[in-house]
Amino acid sequence: MNGQPGGDSLLHLDATCATPKLKLSCTSSLNVRRYPPFGTNLLWFKVSPPRKVPLEQSLSLWSASLHLPRQGKTLGKIMFLQCLYEIWKARNAAKYNMTPPHTSHILNTVRKSLCEGISLHHPNWSPDRSTATLLTSLGLTTHPSPPKLPIEVKWLKPDPNWSKLNVDGAAKGNPGPSGAGGLFRDHHGMFLLGFSCPTKHNTNTFAEFFALYRGLTLWFELHPTSQEPLWIESDSTLVVNTVLGKFKATPKTQPYVLHIQALLSSLKSWKISHIFREGNKPADKLASFGIHNTIETVWHSPPAFIATLVDDDANEIPSYRFPKT
Repeated sequence: MNGQPGGDSLLHLDATCATPKLKLSCTSSLNVRRYPPFGTNLLWFKVSPPRKVPLEQSLSLWSASLHLPRQGKTLGKIMFLQCLYEIWKARNAAKYNMTPPHTSHILNTVRKSLCEGISLHHPNWSPDRSTATLLTSLGLTTHPSPPKLPIEVKWLKPDPNWSKLNVDGAAKGNPGPSGAGGLFRDHHGMFLLGFSCPTKHNTNTFAEFFALYRGLTLWFELHPTSQEPLWIESDSTLVVNTVLGKFKATPKTQPYVLHIQALLSSLKSWKISHIFREGNKPADKLASFGIHNTIETVWHSPPAFIATLVDDDANEIPSYRFPKT
């Protein structure tokens, strides 16, 4: 803890009791707080004031918050200890990683930790006046936000006389062993055709493009005179936007994109859209199947490992996507 690391924002930290000098990768806030001075002693510290971020003022607020009643007292202790921990981490990083500490980074990290560690967004949580004042001084909202609810995701059937192609790509390692897969279904959700193929050592992005390319070429090989409208779904927004001309293809994927666009132009009608991966499960399974095989496989009836998923889609059974908190 002794010595001063270099940097634009110097942190001067003195303690009556030394903290174990552990590498940053081996520590956690819970672990550090077990040791003095975090666990038992009052740590006297001094932080040089930065030019833009009033960290010293914020530290005074955190220190004063130890005397706040009820919610504020608990909240203040958490914030105070978190601040000490972040200062310790910054000093430790300077010693072991030669990374100069910055007070603005410490303040932002403490704010983030506070948001993650306390239920500020719980609909029933309402801070008292002193706690609300403390939070406002740190630029944190005190208005409860609605909880993030799961999103219902359904595979939708195409219109009558349309077919639908769902495609996906997968890779282990990215880049690594990769595979592509997809399936065609009619407006009843009935399985028409499925495929899975290895795409050698590639990224999952390349496999996504190849899945669409192979799905279309396979369809035209088996239905050379087909003019049936086609709806394409992919869980890759990159694939969707590139085919639509909104994004530029990479040199590696450009030949496939040009071929895809040429095939689509020969159809009477077509559309392409994005679907969350939760609604693209059969195609995902087929892509993963391709990783572990050396030759392409084509099915005219659903293979056993996706049969239940195909039935669920046909029966409009939803899946759920859980937003990140």
